[in-house]
Amino acid sequence: MALGDDFASKSLVQSLEKAPYMVVQASYVSELTEKADIVLPVTLWSEQEGHYISLDGRVQKAELAVHAPEGVRANAAVLAEVAMRMNMPVKQDWQAEVHAKKSSVVLSK
Repeated sequence: MALGDDFASKSLVQSLEKAPYMVVQASYVSELTEKADIVLPVTLWSEQEGHYISLDGRVQKAELAVHAPEGVRANAAVLAEVAMRMNMPVKQDWQAEVHAKKSSVVLSK
């Protein structure tokens, strides 16, 4: 399941209690991290630089505002490591594809 750092509803937390093993990748402490068998800490939005896709589909640059604590890695680095250990390597040029895509959303004035 992918949730990001959004709030987990009570019903979601209850449904995940049935999971035999839970790994949570998160930037914040939550009810899910408290119940997790393993927590993979990742950087906050302000500790990351790179690009993101806005709600209107535009690729925008994100600047690093503060440095993450030592040992805390970015989401992409953690996901790539997990994928590699599962013998499912991630394509290294995925960022180029994000920049190549045109927005499918048009905002009218």
